[in-house]
Amino acid sequence: KLIESPPATPNSRYRPSNLTSDNQCFEIGPGKTLMGLGRSINKNIKIIRSSAFDCFAQALESFFSAKSTETSLSYSKKSLLIFLDNYQKFLKNKNLENGYRLSLASFYSGKAINISKTTAPHAISYPFTSHFGIPHGHAVSLTTNNILDFNYKNYKKAVVNFNLLNRYNSLFKIFDVKNIDELIFKVKKIKSD
Repeated sequence: KLIESPPATPNSRYRPSNLTSDNQCFEIGPGKTLMGLGRSINKNIKIIRSSAFDCFAQALESFFSAKSTETSLSYSKKSLLIFLDNYQKFLKNKNLENGYRLSLASFYSGKAINISKTTAPHAISYPFTSHFGIPHGHAVSLTTNNILDFNYKNYKKAVVNFNLLNRYNSLFKIFDVKNIDELIFKVKKIKSD
């Protein structure tokens, strides 16, 4: 099934974050992209969770990447807001509408990470997958909270062209939390759902 999605920007080499390996995006003309949900609605729940966390982690990583821009930050925020509002809905009711919304979160995280690139959680995850067979999204989830916590506690040492503490405060608002401990608790909940 194909669903029209928001357009990829003309100057972006769109690299989608795959909600599942069956999702595909097709540029069909200026300002038009089709998103195929493939068989993602009927996938094994472990595959869905792993793929969804990969999408979620890419949006988080783009949010804090030293290479982030205002554009990638905007895509990251969109992805996180859509993901947080729809992940549970999709797990409870795997219908086309909920699948589309989660795929839209994946679309925006892919656009964000295409600009800012992945960071430590992804870099560390690859050996877990290649050497131990841990599904990619799950492998990313193994270090995400530790890195969020470490970077928050060491924000004064960050070598970035933005205020890292302000970025964390923005993320706290998106997650409706007051501090890093509450954020980590929410991320743990996403991992365990």
